[in-house]
Amino acid sequence: MELSRFEAAAYYCFLKSERKTAFKCLVLDTDECSAGFCSCTEEGKPTLVRKFAQKKPHNLWKEIEELAAERFAAEAVAAETQAQLGHANAEVRKFLNSARIMNGTAFTFGGRAFSCAELESMLAPVKEALLALLSEVDEAVPYEETDSAKIILLGRAQEYPFVEFYVREYFSADPLLPDERFVNSEFKDPAEKIADIGREAFEKESKVPYFALVVSEGEGHTTRELAFNVAKDGSAKEFLGPVFVVNGDTFKVRIEGKTAELALPYRADPNGECVELAVGKEGESFYLYIKRGKDHSRIYSAALV
Repeated sequence: MELSRFEAAAYYCFLKSERKTAFKCLVLDTDECSAGFCSCTEEGKPTLVRKFAQKKPHNLWKEIEELAAERFAAEAVAAETQAQLGHANAEVRKFLNSARIMNGTAFTFGGRAFSCAELESMLAPVKEALLALLSEVDEAVPYEETDSAKIILLGRAQEYPFVEFYVREYFSADPLLPDERFVNSEFKDPAEKIADIGREAFEKESKVPYFALVVSEGEGHTTRELAFNVAKDGSAKEFLGPVFVVNGDTFKVRIEGKTAELALPYRADPNGECVELAVGKEGESFYLYIKRGKDHSRIYSAALV
């Protein structure tokens, strides 16, 4: 399964989340001016529900560089821009927080200072392109879904002054207040690398299915879930347990969101016994391995898929 940039970003978000729960997210590629609305299961399987793109392709970072070179009429604008981004973003925050009264210098090119107001004026075409894209998303995705979805920004343009503000302004009642839907602040990696990192991690993990085993044990039939990893070569990883089993017990195995039941492949001790469990691969099939006995020297197996 080859992931789109949007699905790769959703998987990256899944990896960085402390609680592994299902979620939906809107991924905005600020460089390509495109978007993808994705879902991700609690096992970490991302799906692109819908993609959005302008009829006329926009590379916003390239457009910003061209607008800056034209407006500022300075050589090496691109190289100087990167060095001044931190200062420019700080000045723009002051500008916006003061209701555009504190109009400080955002960039200095060729000895000439350019104010936050001049920069905002220059970015009018970029804002227009972004709003057109967000309007398409708004029309196609129900409000209750975008209102609860995570929002992930990709691309170099995300770092440029005003760009993230325009997105927040569209979705938030007050774009200057914290909004937990915007999750980029939780990531340590640059926005332009999120999709590549997510795709690489997914390719490593997707070589084997995700297995989760639901076990019920004891008089109260306490239920717990064990998640298994399988090595790249298919060999069983560490055994988990102990798990108390009795005759007639079945295991519920959840594989990629689907659940199947598996009977205990031997007759257990009449009083019940403790076993340890692992998952591994032999040929093209996956097996559940069960270690039994006080010294766990006896191993049984049962085919999973």
